[in-house]
Amino acid sequence: MTRKLIFLPVLLSFGVAAQATDLPGPVFSEGPEPLNLVEPLNYVQVCDAYGEGFFFLPGTQTCLRLSGRVRTDAHYRDFADKPANWGGVPQNGPKGRDLNSLRLRARSYIRMDTRSETEFGFVRSFTELRATVDSDSERYDDSPVMDLNKAYIQFGGFTIGRTGSLFDFFTGATFGAVHRDWSDTNSWTAAYTEVLEGGVSVTISIEDPVYRAHGVFTGVTGENGKAGNKAPDAVAAFRMDGDWGSAKLAGAVTNIRPEASYVPGKIGWALGAGAIINLPQLGGQDAMALQFQYGNGAVSYVGIDDDEVFDAYYINGSTQKTEALSFSGGITHYVAPDVRTDFDASYAVVDTPAGAALPDFDRIALDWDLVWSPVSGMEMGIDLGYARVSPEGQKDFDEASALMRVQRTF
Repeated sequence: MTRKLIFLPVLLSFGVAAQATDLPGPVFSEGPEPLNLVEPLNYVQVCDAYGEGFFFLPGTQTCLRLSGRVRTDAHYRDFADKPANWGGVPQNGPKGRDLNSLRLRARSYIRMDTRSETEFGFVRSFTELRATVDSDSERYDDSPVMDLNKAYIQFGGFTIGRTGSLFDFFTGATFGAVHRDWSDTNSWTAAYTEVLEGGVSVTISIEDPVYRAHGVFTGVTGENGKAGNKAPDAVAAFRMDGDWGSAKLAGAVTNIRPEASYVPGKIGWALGAGAIINLPQLGGQDAMALQFQYGNGAVSYVGIDDDEVFDAYYINGSTQKTEALSFSGGITHYVAPDVRTDFDASYAVVDTPAGAALPDFDRIALDWDLVWSPVSGMEMGIDLGYARVSPEGQKDFDEASALMRVQRTF
């Protein structure tokens, strides 16, 4: 009896519902429509004014493109030890059994590119964040390594923020298993570019020297190196772009400021010239590059990144500058639509002042890769690199390296 009482309301409800379905629909008199309590959706709109991937930020006329990259490397490094007292300063970096010969790395990039047309002209901002975890950072408890790789604003011909140096031109085609000697530096920059007719542009900029300065070697512990900067580097560049490729001529001036206050400073300078030439006769995306760079008291502008090579040396009461030059280039050839091979090479000569702790030396670097792109934005490849340093009056020492990379750009 109890069970029947329980099911009685349920049965009655079904009966009422069945009867309701048989009734004709209600007739409503004209009146206000019922309120819509659901807020309308504001769909993202595609912005095709600046290429693929851009969309309008809701409620604005600003277009945004979110992109990024995930990169994984297995890098075997077989570096020979440098000669004893190379550069006249202790070697504080990992060496011998402390060096990770096999470096495994995972790196992620996040890029945000905003663009808009305003009453004052075109405005753009660009940010690239980078996070890295590898064998080196894990071994020394520095993992993950987070950095702001680029962040700049462009407005009315001006570029202000952290970006690639306006001096730089060709910075490599290969993955880069070994270092090649050419200028490739990100720096805080304030630049103005005037675009002329015929693909010609002229740029002037000031740049933070902290990323480039190598300072002065005195031979006194604690007094070698660079002091804090007091003036920016000045850079000027002339560039041409066309269907044939591009070419650039650049110059830079820097203030050499010693760590030791009693050492006189100097003015360093650099020149660079190069061309990237398209090779449609070999393939639609094939190209080659050639460039020359010279630095007088400005070795970073030639791509010398060894901290044991100084911009100048304090010898017998006089600050004397280091001279350096490099010839470099590269070529890219597509052997199939989804397979390419790249080759880079550089040859650098460093001439230190007479009596300097570091002898004159030259360095040759060769780097080759083979890359397969199975789908758009994805690359898988191997890279082999070799370099030899030949110090005057000392035994040569070699670098050999192999790298395997898988990366996805989106």
